[in-house]
Amino acid sequence: MEGKKLTLAITLTLGLTTVLNGSFVHAASVSELNKQQKELEQKKSSVISELNEASQKLEENKSNQAALSADMQKLDAEIQEATQKLDEINQQINQKNQEITNLENEIKQIEERIKKT
Repeated sequence: MEGKKLTLAITLTLGLTTVLNGSFVHAASVSELNKQQKELEQKKSSVISELNEASQKLEENKSNQAALSADMQKLDAEIQEATQKLDEINQQINQKNQEITNLENEIKQIEERIKKT
């Protein structure tokens, strides 16, 4: 009978130790999961911050792009105006060159008349 009590006591002790060890392992797993959860929440927070920054930069880029587009349209208009003025100046130069050529021809004709007289 003493042997049976001893065996039962050892069995109960081993069972209790196993349960306690299992609880300890389970508690360690929960602790590890909590740690991983905190790490993931930190990563999530970091990613959200990065997304917010990227979104803000995107909005700034859209604003800058709109301003640049307006500037480009203004510059295009100025270029067209300058080109038109240059064309007008070139026409005037061509007219003056033609007038000079005509005058040179008249001078030559007058010189030839003078030589003939």
